[in-house]
Amino acid sequence: MEHQGLAVQLKQQLNDIIDVAYRNRTELQRKQCKRFTLSCIDKETKSFNGDCRYMPDGSSQIRILRLQNATYRAILLTTMHEVSHHIAYTLYRETGHGSKFYKVHLELIF
Repeated sequence: MEHQGLAVQLKQQLNDIIDVAYRNRTELQRKQCKRFTLSCIDKETKSFNGDCRYMPDGSSQIRILRLQNATYRAILLTTMHEVSHHIAYTLYRETGHGSKFYKVHLELIF
């Protein structure tokens, strides 16, 4: 089951975080960092809580899974992790958990 209301709330919160974290970047770069769709789905998996799929148009599709027993804070942190993948790819063309991913992740958290 998809939770659209939760996805909308998280997307707005992440857009606000991106605006603060990247206030010194150009408006175009901030817009590019916000080019992701977000789906929150009740789906049990054994190995991960979310994923990020890069699209040919420069956007990303982010899915947040395993919602049933998760707190809002845990869901937000998982979403920030996946958005960090999107931004690291958007700004630096880095995939995976490399140094640019961790740089972005820390920028979003702090």
